[in-house]
Amino acid sequence: MSFRCDLLDAVVSEEVLKALRPAEAPTRTRRSARTRVRDQAILRQWQMRLERAEYEVALAERRYQEVDPSNRLVANTLERRWE
Repeated sequence: MSFRCDLLDAVVSEEVLKALRPAEAPTRTRRSARTRVRDQAILRQWQMRLERAEYEVALAERRYQEVDPSNRLVANTLERRWE
């Protein structure tokens, strides 16, 4: 009796992969959930930084617009901060 090894290798490989898939699925799901939570936290941090930067820009612009043009010292200081 004889048979080709390449056929046997393919069948054994397929069976091993079938056996490992169910054990691998929960791990992949947990890893995916953790990654999603981490990504959402990072995204929220960047959104908060962006909101803070937008607020600071608006505040600097308001201060610059409110300064009396005849008071050049204050205007120059605010202009430097704004730039």
